[in-house]
Amino acid sequence: MTEEKLYTLAEVARMLRVNYNTVRRLLTTGRLRGVRVGRRILVRSRDLEDYFERYPAYPEES
Repeated sequence: MTEEKLYTLAEVARMLRVNYNTVRRLLTTGRLRGVRVGRRILVRSRDLEDYFERYPAYPEES
């Protein structure tokens, strides 16, 4: 089993340069996936990459 990087919501907020509550909203609406570990919610690196692919900052024009 390979270990995958897990990020806290505060770390994701810093990476995306958004407010912590914005990350919580992304999780609540299903745009970003997270995993519950005990009482904490963490975001896997692959879920963060998936978010970037589905919602690019500058979408390609067709």
